[in-house]
Amino acid sequence: MAVTATVTATIITITGGASSDVDADVVAAVNAVTAGTITGSGTAIDPYVITTPSGWRRLAFNSGVEVTLSKKWQWGNINTTGQYIIYLYSGSNVTLDAGLEFDLSAGSAAEAYIVLYGGMICSGTSGNEVTIKGYSRFYFYPRQVVDWDYVILSDNRHASRYFLYIASGTTNIPAESVSIKNLTITNSGSANATAFYLVYTGDISHWVLEDITIHNVARALYALNATATIKGYTAYDCTNQDTFYRCGTNAPNSYETSKDDTYYTGTGTPLQPRFIIEDGYWKDIDNGVYCIQVAYDSRLELRNCEFEGDTYSGTQDAVYCQEGARVLWTGTSTFTNIQDTRERVWASQGTHLHGHQVAITVQDLDGNPVENAFVSIIQSEGNEYWSGKTNASGQLKCSSGEDVVLIEKEETSDETYDNWSTDESSGLYHTIIVTADGYQVEQSNYEITEEKDITVTLTPLGDGATTLYDCTMYDSTLY
Repeated sequence: MAVTATVTATIITITGGASSDVDADVVAAVNAVTAGTITGSGTAIDPYVITTPSGWRRLAFNSGVEVTLSKKWQWGNINTTGQYIIYLYSGSNVTLDAGLEFDLSAGSAAEAYIVLYGGMICSGTSGNEVTIKGYSRFYFYPRQVVDWDYVILSDNRHASRYFLYIASGTTNIPAESVSIKNLTITNSGSANATAFYLVYTGDISHWVLEDITIHNVARALYALNATATIKGYTAYDCTNQDTFYRCGTNAPNSYETSKDDTYYTGTGTPLQPRFIIEDGYWKDIDNGVYCIQVAYDSRLELRNCEFEGDTYSGTQDAVYCQEGARVLWTGTSTFTNIQDTRERVWASQGTHLHGHQVAITVQDLDGNPVENAFVSIIQSEGNEYWSGKTNASGQLKCSSGEDVVLIEKEETSDETYDNWSTDESSGLYHTIIVTADGYQVEQSNYEITEEKDITVTLTPLGDGATTLYDCTMYDSTLY
């Protein structure tokens, strides 16, 4: 199917196209309808330019369209704010190859919007990235596959807009559909916009979000009612803190800490929902106030993270936890040029928990995994309780697909600890109870002072057991 198009003074719509169609086919189809709509040759010194006779012009891709673009694209003078300039309808699939550039920055009043309902493959490479720049909002609502690698989003045109706006409805996207790796978000001029704006997304922890670098923006990450996992995250020279509100709270609270849960409103039963950042790095954030704000009963796990004050040495706070939030610290965290008393900050019933990942696998006597075994985990003083079922591999996994995190101790204030699971002889431990149809109950106690890999082996009912019927026993000891 050849590329087909319709053209008006304000909208170019690609109505047909096959996977083998490329930039030149798109340009030819458009200009065949209205000559001169797109000029140039697509090179760095002579990019394709979409003319804008009415002050703006949209490039839209209809459902069923499949095209591959790899050249340099610009828009003429965009002098009308708040227009959708690039629009991928649900059912469209656009591939952006290495070296492609969309430049929407022309025009002093430009405030261009991008909308993604379809699929978008960005196949950049290191040093030859896919670049999209000069816009103000990118509405990210994909219904097809999104697979980004080596992408640069740069030079947002508005102080309070969004490089990526990811909102409600995203939880319906299949697990394999969204992968974003090696993404850089930056401004070369003013520190404009929020880089990641996650609002009411629900649980998107099945998305792959890896190696995200954010520089010189107003705020790197704002999350509200969102649960996600980011592995490899760097934010530096940003003028506002990363913010987490009501994240990971869509399950009943199972921590009994020294602080109250003041804002909790969640329902449901997923196992340990939480927002996870692994291998995170923050430097010179919020003009030296704090790097991260966690509030409204959020559950945030920080795994092997690093915080650096540098410019704001002596004044930079690392993590400010308030209003019933719980920050889970796992792995090893480091602090450079940040005072000890500013590494973790407490306010209005927020608190910090130090824990460890615990991998739990249930198997039978032959080493085969036991699926749907019911696992209960109880801290000896009632500070923590979790339960869930094993998967087909016999593993107990959280809603994120990660291992459970169990708490060793709560840091109730700076370097003041309430131990939860440090010494079984002192009554501080976790109990793991496993039940499954056709098997005896297995129960053991553990001190959670480090990461653990626990395998529970179940014994079939009747194997080595004695069954008593209609018995009356006095002064008896049974083994």
